[in-house]
Amino acid sequence: MAAIVSVAGVVSIATTVLWAIPMHDRLDHVGRSDATIDSLLRANLLRTAALTTSTLALVWTVWRGSGGSGAARS
Repeated sequence: MAAIVSVAGVVSIATTVLWAIPMHDRLDHVGRSDATIDSLLRANLLRTAALTTSTLALVWTVWRGSGGSGAARS
């Protein structure tokens, strides 16, 4: 699980720095462009997928570590 969370974090950061920020800069300099907006939306989708995967992996790990059931421990 640590590898999944780590890879998802790296993907999210790399997508932000290498893809989303340049697209925002392009929007600032060029103005509205359908291609730029579509590219930014794809970057956001990838970041959202990576962060969701990471969150689900962490929730699953915590759930499994707590016994995996809602029953109280004695």
